[in-house]
Amino acid sequence: MVLRFKPSLKIFGQQLSYMLSGDLLIKKEEGYANSKDDLVLNFSKQFMNEIEAMKQSNFELKTAKVNFIVYWLKEEAQQEVKVILPELYFEKQQNR
Repeated sequence: MVLRFKPSLKIFGQQLSYMLSGDLLIKKEEGYANSKDDLVLNFSKQFMNEIEAMKQSNFELKTAKVNFIVYWLKEEAQQEVKVILPELYFEKQQNR
């Protein structure tokens, strides 16, 4: 199943400078962190709604990894920022 989402454009700065494709992301209350416990990824509200819809269909987000790190230029911004495009693994849960 392919899920499309708009990444959060919160700037995380130096936390992304040493991250590589394949790095595991750690779930935190406010988003996802790298191995040094630095917050590096937030999902948009729209995508959080899609995750919730997946839960309603008995799919649970199990793991997240760095898939790509891209440069993003917001329309009103002058500077490009690095943004993680994650690879997300959902697992079908048994009906309870």
